[in-house]
Amino acid sequence: MLKSLQVGRAFAALAVLSYHVAVAFRLPKYFGVEPFGPIFLPGYSGAYFFFVLSGYIIFQAHWQDLGVPARIIAYLWSRATRIYPMYWIATLATLVGTLFVPSAREAFNAQPAYLFGAVTLLPFVEDKAVLPVAWTLFHEMLFYLIFSSLLVSKRLGVLLIGFWGFGCCISAVYQNIDGPLGVIFSPINLLFFVGGASFLVLKRKKISKPLIIFALGAALFIAAWSYIAFYPSEAYAGLPNATLGIASGMIVAGAVGYETTMGMSAPRFVLFLGAASYSIYLTHFFLISIFCKIFTQFASQLPASISFSLITLFSIGIGCTIYSLVERPIHQFFKARVHRARELELLPVRK
Repeated sequence: MLKSLQVGRAFAALAVLSYHVAVAFRLPKYFGVEPFGPIFLPGYSGAYFFFVLSGYIIFQAHWQDLGVPARIIAYLWSRATRIYPMYWIATLATLVGTLFVPSAREAFNAQPAYLFGAVTLLPFVEDKAVLPVAWTLFHEMLFYLIFSSLLVSKRLGVLLIGFWGFGCCISAVYQNIDGPLGVIFSPINLLFFVGGASFLVLKRKKISKPLIIFALGAALFIAAWSYIAFYPSEAYAGLPNATLGIASGMIVAGAVGYETTMGMSAPRFVLFLGAASYSIYLTHFFLISIFCKIFTQFASQLPASISFSLITLFSIGIGCTIYSLVERPIHQFFKARVHRARELELLPVRK
């Protein structure tokens, strides 16, 4: 994977983590303060940034597979083994944790449709699961499935994706669609289109001054982030979030355009954080809750800013450890099986 994309993944995961730490610190049952003010509250935009990244990455990784139906099984297998194993492990760990929290046990939804959706990440009811942060994965899996239509037939895929995008635009205007259709046609899905568009721009035409595109995108992103930080009531509002999405596309296009023409270096620990971003994302919410309980109980004398920083670092560290000990070996195991199958020509490749 390109270094610029790994850096982007690291940013997205850390932004979401910092947002959840900030939200937890505002709760009266924990600290009831904002040690760094509202600066981290727009961190939810890290999820938006990752949707844009995902759109770019999927188009880049599978561009040669479009219109090749024989590649569908390999494509779906690679996507499933990338998402489900760690998600199921994190979900199981969260379920075990709820056994020790009475309020969590009472709030647990045992309806079959909800549980089936939580296991499959398909929105049979809505985009909620046992793992609170899993709402983004419902949208990811939806994107993966719709993208697969492009492998069946380019024409069919374009029609289906066009219909999907049109539905998401309609939903953005009316904003009153609930249930499964609300997930399928959520305006947030348009961020995948932004990522795909960034790839197509770079694929069809070389950007002459990618750093300018990157700088403009970064400035626009920072402006939208600052606006949401100082006007919290505008969080999740249409205009600032649309600005974040467009800015994310410009950042990705500019960064990738620069790396592919001029090369790029990045600190190894940042690239490692990018590789570990999925484990960090899946585990951080539960870890933040645990650490907030521990710090309020046993380290309440520490300044809130110190506690905030330590909880953030501990959550990142444990997420990275889980990546090294669990996610990476699992990913390598399934990746090796796919490569072996290709060598035996069990999974046809494009000639």
